Amino acid sequence: MDSIRGLPLLSGPPPHSEDSEYCRKCNKEFNRLFNKAKRCNHCGYQYCGSCCNHSALMPRIGVYNGFDPVDVCSYCIEVLKVTAMGRASLRAMPLTHLKAYLSAYGLRGPPHAVEKEDYVRAVLDARQSNGCLPRANEDYYRRHSIPQPSGERPKGFLARMAESFSEFVDSLPQPDSSNHPPPPPVPPRHTTPRPPPRTTANHPPPAPPPRPQPTPGPSSSRPTPQQTQSNPPRQPNPPPPPPSAQKPTPQAPPIDELLAMKPEETSALSIGVLKAILHHHHVRIPQDALEKRDLVDRVVTLVEAARAEKEREARARAAEEEAELEAQRQALEEIERKKKAAAQKDDAGTSGEQTPQEDGK
Repeated sequence: MDSIRGLPLLSGPPPHSEDSEYCRKCNKEFNRLFNKAKRCNHCGYQYCGSCCNHSALMPRIGVYNGFDPVDVCSYCIEVLKVTAMGRASLRAMPLTHLKAYLSAYGLRGPPHAVEKEDYVRAVLDARQSNGCLPRANEDYYRRHSIPQPSGERPKGFLARMAESFSEFVDSLPQPDSSNHPPPPPVPPRHTTPRPPPRTTANHPPPAPPPRPQPTPGPSSSRPTPQQTQSNPPRQPNPPPPPPSAQKPTPQAPPIDELLAMKPEETSALSIGVLKAILHHHHVRIPQDALEKRDLVDRVVTLVEAARAEKEREARARAAEEEAELEAQRQALEEIERKKKAAAQKDDAGTSGEQTPQEDGK
């Protein structure tokens, strides 16, 4: 409980504001892994972890009384500290700071101020009984005193990784078609002429040539019948070879599985899996990363960053749970104390009634 002493007080939860994709102060883009959004509990806008790393006390709403530490941004912590200051601390502040504080909340300064004490009195008089400013002045501060984000938005970690990877792909040498001669023309295919169709029974065979007159001699010449030759049947084309089975694209294991791996298990992953992990998390692979060791080092760095982020979230949750348990313990102690006080009061009343009765006897 010592860590929450001296924190400024809040009047209550801020009004709801729309979610944003960028930090209100530094304009960095939010993402779930490296730059989560945090909402300020005074102005209600969203900031990154670096711009919303201060704390203030929020009153509990419900049965249990008390306060809980909540997040506030770098803008609001400065004015909340002034709201929590006493008279001596306000007197030690520069006069320009007091005027800026009054202007931020729309408070009117003293019309005929002669001394610095007049501005100190104006700051103290503006506070309510709970030590906070009226709701109207806080709404004025939220509408008019929170600076607007700048026009240029710095790129987040993932956006820079994606841009670097795109530049790496664009820098790869592209094949130049002008330096290569065109391919030779494809020679025409030679087709074998088909043989004439065979004669069928519907068409009469051609008339035989006239038989020559017999001449004396040992033999007579005979005409040789015309023989038809048939071509052998064409062999069917062989079936094309089956396409080679393509290897499946390596899939990146989930981040929880990577966190559970040991360094030697990470080193045992294949090059394809290592590249898939880096591509999945938008981590740039340098052009000179020719060895597997370079890929392993980048994956190990990515896993360590994710592990640190997960441990930070676990510590934050543990701190919140511890604060909640401490608040419950204090509430139970307060209830027990009230019960004991009520019991003692009842006992005192009972003994007081018995004393007059004894005196009467």
